Amino acid sequence: GSFDLVIYEETAKALPIEVLGPMRLARRWLLIGDQAQLAPFGLDDVDAALATDINRLRIERRSGRPVAADTKGVDPAHILGTAAPPPDIWAGITDEMTRLLRFFGYVFQRASAVPLTSSLPAGVDGAAGAVKGLSGLLATQWRMHPVIGDFVSKCFYQGRVQNGDDVKLRRWRRHGLSSPSEVKDRAIIWLDIPWMTDQPLATDRPGFGGGWENGFEARVILGFVRKLMADASTLPTLAIVSPYRAQVNVLARLARDYRFRGESLVDKFHTADSFQGKQADVVAVSLVRNNKYSKETGPERVRAGIGFLHATERSTVIFSRAERLLVVAGCLQHFNQFPGTIMGTVAEEIQTLAADRKSGVAILQGQEFLEERHWRSLMDYHNQYERRAQRRRAQLGGH
Repeated sequence: GSFDLVIYEETAKALPIEVLGPMRLARRWLLIGDQAQLAPFGLDDVDAALATDINRLRIERRSGRPVAADTKGVDPAHILGTAAPPPDIWAGITDEMTRLLRFFGYVFQRASAVPLTSSLPAGVDGAAGAVKGLSGLLATQWRMHPVIGDFVSKCFYQGRVQNGDDVKLRRWRRHGLSSPSEVKDRAIIWLDIPWMTDQPLATDRPGFGGGWENGFEARVILGFVRKLMADASTLPTLAIVSPYRAQVNVLARLARDYRFRGESLVDKFHTADSFQGKQADVVAVSLVRNNKYSKETGPERVRAGIGFLHATERSTVIFSRAERLLVVAGCLQHFNQFPGTIMGTVAEEIQTLAADRKSGVAILQGQEFLEERHWRSLMDYHNQYERRAQRRRAQLGGH
């Protein structure tokens, strides 16, 4: 190769071809990434196309027609290597190819099983740095307040990530905010949204152009942020994040009706996908989902009820971007209905932590931050949506 070493950062966000190109230019490689966060953009569509194509090959082989692999003298089972083939060879191929597209995780898993017989060069203390494999975990975090770090580690990394010096991190990552009074000495604030069965205005809605939005939750977030910034001696860096583009658009549009102290919020709104790899002192998260599916049963219940948030990778990004203060708006009662999912785990952990007044976590009633003057616009938003839905049902009924 042309280089002694290639260092590739954020490898987990790259497709195989994007990584292999630079790798071929060097004799050694250092790949850095986090497979627990979002995979390359658009990979879900690639997965679907791959599954469809492999299923077509399955059908052709079963019908006796030759497939491309046969005519070239290649057995599709070779994709699986020397391991014993699974009972369903085609399902095994689909699974293997899907994991291969997530190149960093694929390589990391295999590299961790490769033993090294020699030690790394001696360190400054003269001791050899023996390793057990070709991969390792950076298991100490220095970016987040320890309360946020512990929460993220327990919910998303099986407790394997530890904080650096706890005393130093608490001093370095203090947010210094005091309004509303509940945020003082707290690192995580959950703004609890009423369950839609108790407050229909808090129901999530299909957004224009796809996705989901929640006007009630958006107004709660903006009301809280306005109060948070009102008495700040030093304005922190701020990001407002949601898994849904539709909700980001609602937040940006509604923000025009609020007066915020200091800088404009125009560039503060982000989707989870666009904010991966970034951070801010204060991150406010709008989870959006609050619907009837929590009361139903069936295989589609979870996907319909919590949508994007069922993807652990996206939830990991959302909850790990704050350095000093994490603010989350969401309906705990809704997420409590989905035990065994990542959001069920998050809701349970938040409620456990908030029960201890010294934990640095507090649950506040989100409705308290919905300003009186915005109730009318919220009612109009709700009524307008209901009228559109009625017209749509009438149109469908007429066909």
